[in-house]
Amino acid sequence: MKRILLLFAVAGAFLSAAEAQQSQSVDASGTSLQIPPRLLIPISRYDIRGEIAPLEESKTLNEPLGFPRLRTTPLPAGVREIRIYEGLVIGYPHSGLIVREENGNVTGRLFRYWPRNDTAFTEIRDAEALYEKDEAHRCRTPVRGKEASVCIVMFTKEPDWRALLASLDSLHAWTLPDESRVPKSQHVVDGWVIRVEARRDTVYTRYQYHNPDVYAPPYGPSALQIMRIVDSLFRYTAPPPNLQYIHGVLVYGRDSSDFAPCGKPNEIGFIDGKLYPIAKVIGDSVYRAHIGPTAALEIEGWARRGDEQKEHYKRKFNTTWFMDSMTVARPAPTRACKR
Repeated sequence: MKRILLLFAVAGAFLSAAEAQQSQSVDASGTSLQIPPRLLIPISRYDIRGEIAPLEESKTLNEPLGFPRLRTTPLPAGVREIRIYEGLVIGYPHSGLIVREENGNVTGRLFRYWPRNDTAFTEIRDAEALYEKDEAHRCRTPVRGKEASVCIVMFTKEPDWRALLASLDSLHAWTLPDESRVPKSQHVVDGWVIRVEARRDTVYTRYQYHNPDVYAPPYGPSALQIMRIVDSLFRYTAPPPNLQYIHGVLVYGRDSSDFAPCGKPNEIGFIDGKLYPIAKVIGDSVYRAHIGPTAALEIEGWARRGDEQKEHYKRKFNTTWFMDSMTVARPAPTRACKR
């Protein structure tokens, strides 16, 4: 399940990557889609352990982080700390954030984490090696603990930790009840999870929400906003080296998902990934069923390029694109870019 997101700023300072990716608006003609540029967030890979044997962060991450357990370690008077862990239920890596206020100073640390290899689950592939490769461009060298590995995220620009703390305070992040005490509108398998532990002096709080968007307000929406705050910090990190902004024409139909950059109609590649924004132009049912007449759309967005020859719809393509975030989609009746 995708997060159900509405576009708005958290305390005017932190617009989340996930919400920018999902938010959409259609112009007056109703035919052209414009999406605010996405704030980059990292990807997760399928890992069943996230669902059936998830890490218990409050116990397993202290060793690689080099911090004492928050649950059993009282803080000095006037000091408070919150640790937030969030990510895809059925995948890793996940993201973690630690914010601490002490003597009037506010500090923060963002990190990515994943479980160590386990022969019961990772015999076929070296999951740790894949995760380390995925995070290498944004992280320091991972630190391996007994059960989990952690890499500290490096920023290209230091976030405003005091503003972020104010946002957390406005969401009552220190005192939210656990999901077990909050009504929900539906039961969802998989999706997203957030776990939080916080301490003020000697008072310790811990709670979690699976898919917080299905839980009753104000608690579910607050938990969702806390997830967005964590995601928003990746705007201050370097993008993956193979990620680039593309602009071209997508020909989408029953047997096609062809993409050609503007001015290069003969350089046709196959494009996959997060193409759902085009549903606002061609219709949701047509998009999901991949049926109906072929549509041509001019698109822009962030995509990853692969140059290994692959076969799609019984045709071979030398270039494959994976759309990470589409920012523009509009009809292209002449199958050429307008600009």
